[in-house]
Amino acid sequence: MITIYLQKNWVLGRDSGLKQWLIGWRICFVSIVLLFFTVSGLCTAQDQEPPYGYDKGVWVLIEKKPDVEAETDWDSGLYYNQHVSLSGSTVRGGYSWKDGDDPEDCKGEVWGTITWDELPGILQPGAKQHTTITAEAGGSQSCSARHPGACSHLELNEESLEPHPCIYYSSGEPKPDPETVTVSWEAPWGKIGDTLTVTVWNRVSGSIRAHVYYIYSYQANAPAVLPYSFEEEKPQRWGNEKTPSLEPTTKPVSCEMEYFGADSGVRVSGVTGQVDIRPCNDEDAWRGVGLKSVIYVGDIIRTGEGSSVILSFPNMCTFVMKPESEISIDNPPKDSKMGLINGKILVNIKKMFQDGSMQVQMSQAVAGIKGTIIVCEETGTSSTLKVLEGSAYFRSMATGEERLAITGEMMIATIDGLSQPQPFDIESEEASWEDYLPETRATVGSDMGTNDNIPLVSLGVNYSGEAISEPKNGKTWPFKLTLIGPDTDGSISGQIEWTSLNSIHQIEGFKTATGITFTETAYIKKGGAVLNCRYNLNYDGDSLTGTYGDEDSCDDRDYGTISMNPE
Repeated sequence: MITIYLQKNWVLGRDSGLKQWLIGWRICFVSIVLLFFTVSGLCTAQDQEPPYGYDKGVWVLIEKKPDVEAETDWDSGLYYNQHVSLSGSTVRGGYSWKDGDDPEDCKGEVWGTITWDELPGILQPGAKQHTTITAEAGGSQSCSARHPGACSHLELNEESLEPHPCIYYSSGEPKPDPETVTVSWEAPWGKIGDTLTVTVWNRVSGSIRAHVYYIYSYQANAPAVLPYSFEEEKPQRWGNEKTPSLEPTTKPVSCEMEYFGADSGVRVSGVTGQVDIRPCNDEDAWRGVGLKSVIYVGDIIRTGEGSSVILSFPNMCTFVMKPESEISIDNPPKDSKMGLINGKILVNIKKMFQDGSMQVQMSQAVAGIKGTIIVCEETGTSSTLKVLEGSAYFRSMATGEERLAITGEMMIATIDGLSQPQPFDIESEEASWEDYLPETRATVGSDMGTNDNIPLVSLGVNYSGEAISEPKNGKTWPFKLTLIGPDTDGSISGQIEWTSLNSIHQIEGFKTATGITFTETAYIKKGGAVLNCRYNLNYDGDSLTGTYGDEDSCDDRDYGTISMNPE
């Protein structure tokens, strides 16, 4: 009766308002039905019947296969440390370079990094996937430039997907910001037994290719245990650590040494800035070094830009490493051996036990020393010995020739052999080391530092300050920091509160010869700040000033300056 009445009035046009209501009601009803079926279809995609000719199933990850190769065929110049590494869903690569073998020639380094969201172990056919990829590149140069680069894209069975990030610029220009894109894609339907390959196609500085293939098998059901586990992955590295155009060159670091892994007895007497250490058999295990660090036989130690470290051996040897230097601890005392991989060191053996000796292995020569003070410098193509006090033997790696240098003499070794001993300016050389030795030292030949020379840090005191970002155009973040003990071994701990970011982080670090260094290690209160930033601060009166972050520090790769004052 109601239907007839409505139809009647509609037909007769007696109630135009009712007519409009009925039309609107019918439209709403149809829309609700269509929306129900659409949402139902989206929520049950995996339960839908496949298109004609395909099977019902899922894609199961069975293999993650790398295809990575470092570039080694260069047309000109001296290129070394070419490498590319894969760790999880991150590819890094780079190389160092020089335009010639003269110390004054242009030189530098470039690098590139690609990171992406790890792909799922199970792919539902027809379901949307969203993969975020970030490309970043950087470099430095002294006068001429190279071109850092990092490019990536996804391929689905060799079909390239858009968009894709790509950075390529001259190292003489300002470093660009990282480029991040999100690629939306979906896995197709298949037949049982089919194979699907999703490729993360990469190329970074120093590599020919750095691709990763995710290989899936189409199966009727997802297995209880996936045939491939990401937990099984270990960092992998490809490339060379030497200059292919010159032989011999920088000494490759070998782990085949007596007492490998034993406590070498070497300890840190003082440290300034960022100094890192790793075992020789794990190139990705760099960590900060402090006064409490145990140094093992086979460890590699490196100093960053503007950083230095003083090492003390049980047989009274003392080493001072200048910035951007790298050494290896090859054998424990009393017959001590160490390798100078790159950079410049000062060796004080004046107080060495009478029956002991020291050898410094470099790329072109070996220095044999006892009861003396020397400076060794390594470039990768030449090895230099300077005797500040006493005498030292220098043996060529190329010819086997051995010569003696005495106080005030220096020798240079290359692939052609040894130079004749020649004089150098001792006072000028000593002056170049003054900034890297404790202030209590009067001359290079005096004692070069103990833990007593390390300034005290006020523990249990609150500091306030600010960090200023360089890549984010001077963005400033205020913070409050509290340092707590124990400090008997030089270690510090505490917390840092980023007041504008609503974050509180735990910090761990150690005292240095001129200040403190620490890293944010864990959330106390998670907000807008990131973890893993490293901070290096030096005293300026009661204040502490310095830097934070670099390309390997901070989860967002930020960096800049930092300062703080006691409250």
